[in-house]
Amino acid sequence: ARACALGPRSREPSIAPAADRGSVTIAFSSEQGFVGAFNEHVLDAAAVELSAPGDRLIVVGSRGTALAVERKLPVAWTIPMATHGDVVAQVARRVADEVCRRASGGELRCVTLLYARTSSESASKVVVTTLLPFDPTPYLAAGAGAGARPPPLTNLTPGALIVSSSTSSCSRS
Repeated sequence: ARACALGPRSREPSIAPAADRGSVTIAFSSEQGFVGAFNEHVLDAAAVELSAPGDRLIVVGSRGTALAVERKLPVAWTIPMATHGDVVAQVARRVADEVCRRASGGELRCVTLLYARTSSESASKVVVTTLLPFDPTPYLAAGAGAGARPPPLTNLTPGALIVSSSTSSCSRS
C-alpha cells in the first residue's frame, strides 16, 4: 500500500478482464458438524459470486466441500479446514500457493474471499472481500492522516515495485 502511494494511480498494475479468465471465490467453511446453517450461509454468498461460466470455487473445510458438491457449485480445489492452531499457517500457505499457481497461469480475473464473522447478535455475518484486483484505496486513506510516515525509499518505480513484489510472492517453492 505504501508503494502505491508513491506514484500516480495510472501507473498501477491492473488485471484486465478477459473472456478466457474467470474469478476464483475462496469460501471458508467448517471441518466438523454441529454448526447450524453456517456453511449454508457461506455457500449462498459464494453462489452469488460465481456468475460467469469460467468462475471457480475454492473451498476450505470438508463440510463446506460436501455441501458445495451437493449443490453442484463449480468446485475447483479443496483443502480441509485447520482443526487446531498449529496448522492454520500451513492451510493458509496451501491456499495462497493454489491462488498463485492459478494467477501465474493467467487463469484469474478476480479473487474473492468469503468467510463468516461472528457478532454480538446470534447469527454470523458473511463477509465478502475482493483480493484481486487489488484496491489500495482503504490503505491509502489510512496512511493519509496526520502523523503519517514518509514514503519508503525505493530503487524501483512504484509500478515496478508492486509488480515485482506480487510476482515474487507467487513464485515461492
